[in-house]
Amino acid sequence: EKLKRGVLTNIEFCRIKDGDGSRDESGKITLLNDRRHPETNKALIVDEAHFLKNDSQQTEGVAELESDFMLLLTASPYRTSGALCRIMHKMFPEDSRFTNTSAFEDAFPMNDPAALKALHIIVRPHVVRFLKGEVMPTYDPSIPLDQQPISLPSKKYIDPYATGIGLFTLTADQELAILEMFEDWQSWAEKYDRYMPSDETAHMDGIRASDDRLTKEHAMRQLINDPRYINSREASPKHAAAMKILDKELEGNNKVIIFCRYHEEINAYAELLKERGIDFATYSGEITKQGNKKDSEGKEILFEVDEFDNYIFDESGMPVVSINESKSRTMLSIDYERLVFQHASGKKVMLATFSAGSQSVTFTAANAVIFDDLPKDYIEQYQSEDRIHRIDKKRPKFEARYYSLVPQHSKDFLEMMKSQMVTGNGDEEVSAYDKWFAQGTMDSVHYANLQSQRTSFELLNNGIAIDPDLVDDARVFNI
Repeated sequence: EKLKRGVLTNIEFCRIKDGDGSRDESGKITLLNDRRHPETNKALIVDEAHFLKNDSQQTEGVAELESDFMLLLTASPYRTSGALCRIMHKMFPEDSRFTNTSAFEDAFPMNDPAALKALHIIVRPHVVRFLKGEVMPTYDPSIPLDQQPISLPSKKYIDPYATGIGLFTLTADQELAILEMFEDWQSWAEKYDRYMPSDETAHMDGIRASDDRLTKEHAMRQLINDPRYINSREASPKHAAAMKILDKELEGNNKVIIFCRYHEEINAYAELLKERGIDFATYSGEITKQGNKKDSEGKEILFEVDEFDNYIFDESGMPVVSINESKSRTMLSIDYERLVFQHASGKKVMLATFSAGSQSVTFTAANAVIFDDLPKDYIEQYQSEDRIHRIDKKRPKFEARYYSLVPQHSKDFLEMMKSQMVTGNGDEEVSAYDKWFAQGTMDSVHYANLQSQRTSFELLNNGIAIDPDLVDDARVFNI
């Protein structure tokens, strides 16, 4: 039916089988050049085109398709100059400028404003850039939602330093453990290794290297997340800060996403929500591994679908389990979690990892996002933010709120560090404060970097050469 309209989606593409006559002599799939439409140019439209890389499955699949021209769609084409090189190579495979990614990155380093300006000159003829605000206005908060045309919510960033919301102070045990780590990493690792995550997800999340040893940066993030990783029984100040924000949002009958970098944080929040009687959904790689949704006996569940093969939901927003197999189909567990969060009134919280939930998925039922861990860069933050910042006429809202959890040291600890002398980078003696703590916490440094990255990202994506005076230099946290 879709071929009659001249349209083929990725769903039909995945159902193509060898030997069905759809491939030409070179093995390329020719459905886009269907004989029923010989007079028109055939377009290949690739969404999330920043995924096109030399070794990716997306690239292999796209390479099998023949078309007269391509339209590559992406919200973040400039993640790195190397990624842009790969996209340009896909568009112009014979152009020698885009054949060597390493050479391209050397020619256009991301920290060189002049190089970025030159990069824009190269790609500008091939790019059409639309801002959301140009295509769709934001809702006017002075007018009721139902009296306005479909629009976007405005983005509201809750600054932890300006408001105190999301800012938390580390416990004395956490601060002393950080000092121990700085003084002697090897001894620290031997002392606390047994308390740190050690399952498969610990390797997946980078907490442990391939040889099972702890990695310093991620080990430090664990002890900041929860004092239990250093054998302390004190409650996590970070989790308390998150719950305070969550309680405030839930009081307004809102839905919230908590984005985490680590699967162990997902588990920790799951326990806290269960204790509070808050129903939640989970969106992570561990859910993806479960395959189709199953019942308590391990049998795949069939869910009712309508004439268009869309799932049917009951009055509470839950998918309807089928009693008629002829009008039903299975559902992936990961899709089940997403759909019940979007539709079920009782599912107030979504726990999601950045790796699973920050791209190519819609969570417009949510009013707010809590960044439990800060995103690794602003691209990841931008993609995560956009999960709730989308057009949805069924779930309009005036604003989408974003909270960040950022740790700080206690004043007493910092004063103590000013009087404790240690050996500096040379042989001179300096205070522990000057060597390790004057810079702030690791996340406070990273939070400042993210704000600078946001400025450069917006300037770059708007087609404006970066003015060095507008962007602070990236700060490196010394551990």
